[in-house]
Amino acid sequence: MMKRIGSTALALALAASIAPAAMAEDMMDIVPLSDTGYAASIAVNGEELDLSGIPAAEDGIYLLPMRVVTEADYGFADWYAEENQGYFALDDHRIYVNFSDNSVEVDGEKLEDVTATVIDGVTFLPASVIDGLEGYSVLVAEREPALISISTPNGAPLTKLAREIMDTTEMASSMKNSAETLKDFVGIDPANYDEFVSFSSMMIRADALFIGKLAEGADMDAAKEELEAVRARIQQSFEQYLPAPLEMAKNGKIVEKDGYVALFISPDVDKAIEMFEAAVTELNAAEAE
Repeated sequence: MMKRIGSTALALALAASIAPAAMAEDMMDIVPLSDTGYAASIAVNGEELDLSGIPAAEDGIYLLPMRVVTEADYGFADWYAEENQGYFALDDHRIYVNFSDNSVEVDGEKLEDVTATVIDGVTFLPASVIDGLEGYSVLVAEREPALISISTPNGAPLTKLAREIMDTTEMASSMKNSAETLKDFVGIDPANYDEFVSFSSMMIRADALFIGKLAEGADMDAAKEELEAVRARIQQSFEQYLPAPLEMAKNGKIVEKDGYVALFISPDVDKAIEMFEAAVTELNAAEAE
């Protein structure tokens, strides 16, 4: 049995006597508890986290260790010494913890009646804070020990594919573009797609990846023209500047397959296309089942 964490629930009081066998279908293979003092297992998009060294939080209350959760979701965590603040970037969301009073700010808004817990240098937040983020959900398997399962936008099929392609082709570390950035600055309207994901590098790298599944009735030729305009702008930005990124941008390719379209500017474009085409075949086969 999986229990959804409501956004107003600040404590996760879990039953201690639910038989693990009752959880078999929901638990997948994420059953082992890490060798740690922490009182639960945590999985992000189906991958159990290594919680070694994470201390136990208060008895009866399940709090999430923010750095390990953030980094497991391809996010960024830091401590700003001068401001005495913790910073956690999760997809499009920004969380600040003010360590002077442990108050919490999410996307520019201070949360009332919510405070962080700091134990042995580890910053914990109530699971409800993550559950309240758009695109995120937290489920708890009511067993002993508990499994806290976190689903995020990075678990979406195209986003997972994009990250696999970036890792495999050794693309430079890139920023995931928000829907607003795509529409206002890149010139791509996400409304034309059922699903769209893109990553772009900054400054001295040309690496970029755009993958989308067109919405019903959307014009494939128009989508390809938009992506070619993106590739051309990236190329233009390096003319008379840096020869290596310029050459990479020139060699960028746009490819379509069965309702999906992509632009790859990568150290290994051919491998990126191979992975894209194989994934589209699998996605369409799964959808047809």
